[in-house]
Amino acid sequence: MQAIHATPEQLADQLLSFMTRCGGLSHGNVLNAVLELELTIPQLRVLFSLQQSGRPTALHELASETGLSLAGASRTVDVLARAGFVTRREDEHDRRVKRIALSAAGQATIDRLTASRLEGLRGLAEQLTATERDALAGAIAAVLERTSEEPGLAATEAPVEAVA
Repeated sequence: MQAIHATPEQLADQLLSFMTRCGGLSHGNVLNAVLELELTIPQLRVLFSLQQSGRPTALHELASETGLSLAGASRTVDVLARAGFVTRREDEHDRRVKRIALSAAGQATIDRLTASRLEGLRGLAEQLTATERDALAGAIAAVLERTSEEPGLAATEAPVEAVA
């Protein structure tokens, strides 16, 4: 494979094109799943934020993380709680604070949407040669390692094994 030299601007343009193409591969699947679930964008933001945090989150933190107003976050959580996607409980140390967490149904919804995205990405991966897949996997692993929140921990739960 020929070495390619790109400026940061050129690489950013290529990454945007790549991400757009990857998103387009699963766009229909994800939209269909969202439409079937009848979820709004704010509801999706709350669900994904809770999933990413991995812990019960105070309503004010959730509002800040999702860019919703406190009232908007409260209304969104009310709807999600009635639908069984999230749970609410009082904070152990401050009863005025309500902690919001994903329920099993909320996690199943996130899993379904993630599976829809993966379906399109697998199609892309299947179109690549083994050499192209290895090169792309190596480049992605390096980027994830460098941008990980915790040093030494790639931002993925299923690391790609190196093959000698």
